[in-house]
Amino acid sequence: MGSNELLFLGGILTALIATAWGLTQLFSLAEPPMGSTPHCRKCGYNLTGNTSGCCPECGLILTGPDAATYTLRNHRRRCRRRLGLSLLLLVAGVLMATVGPSIRKFNWYRIQPTTWIIGSVDAPNLNTAHQARRALSRRYAAGRVSNAEMDRVLEKLITYYIDVPPTMIAGHDYDIKINGHPCGMVAQNANALLVPHLRFREIRFNGQAVQRHSPSVEMWYVAETRITPATTGSGTLEIELEVGWGLEPLDLDEGYFEPNIISSFDKQLQVPITVTSE
Repeated sequence: MGSNELLFLGGILTALIATAWGLTQLFSLAEPPMGSTPHCRKCGYNLTGNTSGCCPECGLILTGPDAATYTLRNHRRRCRRRLGLSLLLLVAGVLMATVGPSIRKFNWYRIQPTTWIIGSVDAPNLNTAHQARRALSRRYAAGRVSNAEMDRVLEKLITYYIDVPPTMIAGHDYDIKINGHPCGMVAQNANALLVPHLRFREIRFNGQAVQRHSPSVEMWYVAETRITPATTGSGTLEIELEVGWGLEPLDLDEGYFEPNIISSFDKQLQVPITVTSE
C-alpha cells in the first residue's frame, strides 16, 4: 500500500473520530443538571436572589416557565451541542471538498478481503469485473491467493462450449466435444495466461452410466470422446469433468507448449438429449 493510500485512510479515520465526538456532544441528552440554582437561559449568569425580572449580565427579560429553572449545566450542555453540530458541519464540508474525489478514485480492491474480490470477477459491470481480475492477478503473483481460491475464480469464469447431438439412437456411437474458453485471467509478473485443461470423469444419461470408448482426447482447452447410449428416452446427459489449470506464456512463439497442471476442480455439465430405438 502506497503512502498516498495510507494518508487517505488516515484522513478517513481522523474524520470518523471527529464525527463520533461531535455526535456524542450533539446527543448528550442523558447528562443530569447541576443542582437547582437558577441561571440565565441566554448567557448562564447566576440569578440567585434576582428579583428585577431581567438578567443584569445580558439584559434578557426573565419571563416564561423556564426562567427560574435554567441551570449552569443546562447552559453548558446547549453550548456543547452547538459545538458538536458545528464540528459535524465542518467535517462534512472538509470531506466533500478534499476526500470526495479521492474516494471515487480510490482502489478499494487493495484493502478488500480476497473472498469479496472473487465475488466480483463475474460482475455484470465489465469495469468492476476487470478491476477485480487485475487485483486477484496481482495478489496471486505475490503469493497472497491460494490455488483453492483460484479454483473458485476459474470455476466462475471458464466458458464451456458443448458439441453433443440432440438426438441419438441407442446402440450407436456418437462423438461429443467440449471446449473450455480461457477466462482471460493473467498472472501478472509471470506474464502468463491461466488456461484450462479438461478431462472426463464420468458421463451419465438419466442417472445411468454411458459407455465411453477409449482413447479420449483430453488436453488443454478441449476434451473429446465417443459414447454409446444404451437406454432410450428423453432426459439429461450429465458430463462430469475434472478441470485443471496452468500457466501459458503470453509471449509464446509458434509451436506447442505443455503447461504444468497447478490445481484442478470438478465441474458438471448438463445437456438435454433424446435417445430413440431407431
